[in-house]
Amino acid sequence: MRRDRADGPAAGGMKPAAVWGVVAAVAVLNLVPHGETLLYPLALFATWVHETCHALAALACGAEVRSLLVRPDTSGLTTYRFDPQEFGTGARALVASAGYVGTALVAAGLLAAVRRPRLHRPVLAGLAAGLALTTWLWVRTAFGIVGLLLLAAGLGSVAARRSAAARWTLALLGVQTALNAVLAIRVLYYAHGENDAATMSDLVGLPPAFWATLWLLLGAAAIGGTLLRGTRRTGGNDR
Repeated sequence: MRRDRADGPAAGGMKPAAVWGVVAAVAVLNLVPHGETLLYPLALFATWVHETCHALAALACGAEVRSLLVRPDTSGLTTYRFDPQEFGTGARALVASAGYVGTALVAAGLLAAVRRPRLHRPVLAGLAAGLALTTWLWVRTAFGIVGLLLLAAGLGSVAARRSAAARWTLALLGVQTALNAVLAIRVLYYAHGENDAATMSDLVGLPPAFWATLWLLLGAAAIGGTLLRGTRRTGGNDR
């Protein structure tokens, strides 16, 4: 007979109180003056996740990714080329939705991995490799190349060491990416010009605010569900 406790550090990798502490700290830093400066590397990472989700969706639908742009202000843009006869409305809508929805799913995955100590270093190593690979394939600007490679080097360095830093780094990445997936959507409600929600409106119909709200609800459900499952205290006997 073996008893599993989901609330202990051995079972979950991080106590529930610590997880919510990270959530609160990162949320406050996103709101207070100069707080975003401290979170700048994490914000760049979240932008990279968003744009990489667009790029991977475009590849999956048969398009050719031309470039992945991460700007100093943490905005981004992914460009791709496609054959209009083979790349229909459905494919373009999937690519447009992949940024916010994909970022929320990645955030949920990172937060779930925080509970599994054996995944901490492999996940960070995989992220470092992904940063380096996408930079080599698609990034064309000096800022993007330097910024993303520095992120890759930092994550790779943490992944190479056996320490609690891997756990905390993964938690910070997950929380910031989660907040980015949800809070960044607010700009879609008043933004003018080209953006993901406007693209969906042009392709499928319905106002941009509808798509922004839909992505917001989907992201909040995925991230909130992961946080609640990860911090719920459960116990039981496994035979």
